[in-house]
Amino acid sequence: DIQALMETQYLENYLRTAFVLEFAAQTEMGFGVPSLDTIKAAIVNPIELLTLPKILESNRNEIVRRISMDISQGLLAGESYSQIAARIEKSVDFSKRKAKLVARTEGHRVQTTARMESAKVAAEHANLTKMWMSGLDSRVRTAHRKLDGTVVGVDDIFASTAGGRGQGPGVMWNAADDCNCRCTAVYLVNNKKPALRRARNEEDLGYQQKLAHRIEKYMNDGLTHSAAERKAK
Repeated sequence: DIQALMETQYLENYLRTAFVLEFAAQTEMGFGVPSLDTIKAAIVNPIELLTLPKILESNRNEIVRRISMDISQGLLAGESYSQIAARIEKSVDFSKRKAKLVARTEGHRVQTTARMESAKVAAEHANLTKMWMSGLDSRVRTAHRKLDGTVVGVDDIFASTAGGRGQGPGVMWNAADDCNCRCTAVYLVNNKKPALRRARNEEDLGYQQKLAHRIEKYMNDGLTHSAAERKAK
């Protein structure tokens, strides 16, 4: 499922970026649909231990170890089957969150990679630079707030105060920068920046009502107010 997600993300982002850059430059750039072999080669993580099979194998081994430990500790403590099942449920939930993290992070890396490949073609026909754009909300990590609006050459790298260095968001090769990152690199034709940027307005009445309803729902499911608010946000 994650592999299929990554292939779709690559193709959509490659073609969408191609369209935007051709429109901005008002010139044909000779883009074509990349082959499946090209897509598969492009989405492979160049760091061996961070390839998708390696990551998922590591996660699988961890969840098996945790379940075995839960059963052993439960039996030694004289717990009932339901109590042991509750232990295992927590471990499985941990594994589910890890899987979501992998899907988000890998999907984001592939999005950035596809845009980079599309920009390489466009750079032969137009003057391109790239700008770091953050999510413009309170969830953006401090290092990426500092990078927001930074413009570099199309082949140059961004340097993060969190320690990462790379071609753009999601490919900084540093967990503190890449995991769950929602930033993007926007390619500028002739240094022309977007006139407007859209961000979620947390003071908006509609947003606050939606947030309140979701908090109430999670509290009805048994969460405390602080836990429900954190999950709702």
